[in-house]
Amino acid sequence: MKHFFSIISAHIATHKSEVVLFSLALISRLVSFFFLVFRYGEATLWFSNEDALGYLNMAHNLSQGNGFMMDGIQTAIRTPLYPLFLSLFDVLHLPLLGIAIVQIVLFSVTVVVLYRLGLLLFNERVAIFGALLLVFEPYLITLPNLATTETVFILLSVLATYYLARAIFQDTRVNFSIALSGILWGLAVLTRPIALYMLPVVLITFFCGRLFLKQDQPKRIFIGAGLCAFLFIAILFPWSLRQKIVFDSWKISNIDTFMLITRVAPIAVAERDSISYYDALPVVMNKDLPNLISDFDPSLLEHTFAYEKPVQAYLSELYRDHWPAIAKTYVYSLTSTLFGTGYDYLLEEYGLSRHEERLGFTQLLLGRQYGLFIKKLLEPSLFQAVILFGALVWFVFYVLIARALWLSRKTKDIAKLLFLLIIAGYFIFFSLGPSSHARYRVPAYPFLLLLAGYAIESVYRYARDRNIDSG
Repeated sequence: MKHFFSIISAHIATHKSEVVLFSLALISRLVSFFFLVFRYGEATLWFSNEDALGYLNMAHNLSQGNGFMMDGIQTAIRTPLYPLFLSLFDVLHLPLLGIAIVQIVLFSVTVVVLYRLGLLLFNERVAIFGALLLVFEPYLITLPNLATTETVFILLSVLATYYLARAIFQDTRVNFSIALSGILWGLAVLTRPIALYMLPVVLITFFCGRLFLKQDQPKRIFIGAGLCAFLFIAILFPWSLRQKIVFDSWKISNIDTFMLITRVAPIAVAERDSISYYDALPVVMNKDLPNLISDFDPSLLEHTFAYEKPVQAYLSELYRDHWPAIAKTYVYSLTSTLFGTGYDYLLEEYGLSRHEERLGFTQLLLGRQYGLFIKKLLEPSLFQAVILFGALVWFVFYVLIARALWLSRKTKDIAKLLFLLIIAGYFIFFSLGPSSHARYRVPAYPFLLLLAGYAIESVYRYARDRNIDSG
């Protein structure tokens, strides 16, 4: 036992930064957890979040041997890994609040992995700055309390990116690293389908990185890329086979069709019928689609692939005739995605505002309520002040990141910065859409914050060098 503790002590002594970062992440989130549990009890796990209730429902069905069912119906929209994780608490008769505790620990591990990624790509100061930003980002302090996929997903995606970076920028165990990255991205897809199209991004960045940065032989690169692709597909295959058996479709999820119908189609219909975005969704669901599909049932949209072909034809026609309106909405959405912080949600959760106050700027623009948009923007309230403060902080981050990219354009760091930017950009692109919530942008947070850490470190370096020159 004494020998065991001496090993642990030695390990802590040689990894002080990781231990401190892990502890900071753990303690800050435990404080939030106990405060919210005292206030809401088990409801902390699903506070103002229908998705969390859906996942818990699926987990309960799994623990009862009913399969991947939601509301009594086999689901086509959710992927299996997160419900399986939640079902363990039912199967093992563990308290539900243990979900949040485990997720807090997982998030704390994510902070350490991001630190290691920063070390691998840059230096210790950048790694520490990026990890500290992740630790103390207000929305992410509360997020692990929710029974939603984000906490598990970002751990898998940051781990997958770490091993992808090792495969690109290091010369040892390249095939092992790219293979492990493929496995981890596959597991990420089974947690949240947003990562489904990451494989081409991974393969292209790996190929270009090894070929142009390391002058590796194309044959060796293709072997590593093939191994990565094979393992990625192998991880997804059992779930894809389940979809084929249950729904006669090889698709991992029908979330793309669901989101296009519920988020994008109303944009075009609003333009077509000269109504607001929020009045358009009932038209899509109760008029357009029933006229197109004789047996259409809106409640089955999440639970079937049967509507895919007629829905795609309907969407194609809408896109062809109303693409300018859709493009304009996505410009609004980009603003919301880049600057939405979720702090409005935190104000409500901590009892500092009411639910009816939580009407975002994008929703006002989509509803063509331009006068109310200006009024709320200038409204002297804690709610709007917090939203504007969060947007200002991220604006400063983006300016600093742009400055760092420009100043680094001729240095060896530019390839690594672009690597992080590609990963973050992927997640930002797939989180775009009307009514986008800050939670949808969470997968991009670690990479954006590491970029911000690099930008802050570059400002620190500039200030230090000026002091040296003036001294």
